[in-house]
Amino acid sequence: MDWQHLLTGVVTTVVGAALVLLIRLAAQWLSMHMTEAQRAHAKDLILTLVRAAEQSGLLKDGAAKKAWVLAQAQAQLAKAGIPLDLATLDTLIEATVGELNDEFWKCT
Repeated sequence: MDWQHLLTGVVTTVVGAALVLLIRLAAQWLSMHMTEAQRAHAKDLILTLVRAAEQSGLLKDGAAKKAWVLAQAQAQLAKAGIPLDLATLDTLIEATVGELNDEFWKCT
């Protein structure tokens, strides 16, 4: 039996389930505190910023990318008058990164 393959499958399943839970919790919080237009704007903004951080090539470290996305999102969401606390913003960033990683691995 190939233990590495089995372990990879288990870890992938657990991480996938955790991401689904995180996304649902973040979506639930958003639906309670924001309008539909604000939610859509926040999600689109975070997706755009995460992709920009990944593609820029300037930020090599994952923590540096996350810090940049967090700072940019905070500034732009505040400017747009969209209330989002740091913990929720952090969760949305992590969920977005997870979704993009899932998309990437499905394509390879």
